[in-house]
Amino acid sequence: MGFTNATPIQEQVIPHALMGRDVCALAQTGSGKTAAYTIPILDILTAQRKRAKLPRCLILVPTRELAQQVSESFDALGKYFKDFGYAVIIGGESPYLQEKSLRQGVDVVIATPGRLLDQYERGNVSFLDISLVVIDEADRMLDMGFVPDIEKLMSFIAKPNCQKLCLSATMPKPIQVLVDNFLVKPKQIEIEGESMPADSVEQAFIYKAGKEREKRQALRELIKLEKIEQAIIFCNRKVDVDILANSLKRYKINAGALHGDMTQGARVEMLDAFKEKKVDYLIASDVAARGIDIVMLPFVINYDVPVNADEYVHRVGRTGRAGNKGKAFTFVDDVKSMLYKRLKPYIPEGARTIDASTELENNPFKEIGFLKPTDVKGFKFNAKSVTGFGEAEPAFMRAGL
Repeated sequence: MGFTNATPIQEQVIPHALMGRDVCALAQTGSGKTAAYTIPILDILTAQRKRAKLPRCLILVPTRELAQQVSESFDALGKYFKDFGYAVIIGGESPYLQEKSLRQGVDVVIATPGRLLDQYERGNVSFLDISLVVIDEADRMLDMGFVPDIEKLMSFIAKPNCQKLCLSATMPKPIQVLVDNFLVKPKQIEIEGESMPADSVEQAFIYKAGKEREKRQALRELIKLEKIEQAIIFCNRKVDVDILANSLKRYKINAGALHGDMTQGARVEMLDAFKEKKVDYLIASDVAARGIDIVMLPFVINYDVPVNADEYVHRVGRTGRAGNKGKAFTFVDDVKSMLYKRLKPYIPEGARTIDASTELENNPFKEIGFLKPTDVKGFKFNAKSVTGFGEAEPAFMRAGL
């Protein structure tokens, strides 16, 4: 697969996982956490005796996209392992097809907590032979309210010596309580800088972009100025994802939307189109973008300031992965806002700043090739008062006058 060296998190997790120890690991997004547990799981399951058609490993993830990423990791790493199978149990897809795959017998169940709990209560999956449990992105589980479901699922594990791995980017107190309750003398692993953006990402901050119309214009100017050919653009609200995607499309910019209100099929189709570069700009919400892993993604744009620092680290971590360089741009609406103040500790000293009012000037005449009029004898032309100049060519230009 082109791997030459283990990442720091893989280097530390894999040996302890192979020893059968419980592990609690903290590492930043994009550090290789998924392979850190899929690699030893394959080795462990191969060494174990298979029993009937019961699953032996349970992997709990917060989102459908991360479940898909984990399954792709097993596809790539496990294709040479004989008689190995997995099932993906997530919301948004047919529960009956998932039930069928469970009844056929699998080694690993990759699941979001809510849908797995539903399948368990229907009697479609057994935990009798589960000897290994992974809780991935535990901090995100907390944000999405899945901790009670996880606690309930863990209470169904029959084997007293079941090995457990918990992986997270941060360790808030409720997750620490979860670790204390379910992991037995875990090996604590913490990779330095887990809660900060990676050094491989160049961060820049855009100020004075204005209200929504001016801000969308500034975004278009940024794409042209920085020659951004592919990017994930994050919005805080699902409704804004659709609005921004539709706005970019009106300017012939190849954009697509990805958010939680879309069906699973539509989300997979959109994500595949983005990975295959059939869509250049993916406008996404945080929940939908969890688990997106595109190694060569060059740019991330925070159209909205993230609601907390953890989300900022997650968003920025979509670029600059696996040793590649990346750039992250963040539009800052208000430097006095609480959202921005929470972000300040994560902004590196000397980070690039862009004044949208001058460098990404909101000039309506740019859309049709005019220059903005200059001041004449103290009279200031207010560009914002001019209306009716969208993409249409004025009549006097069409007449050649």
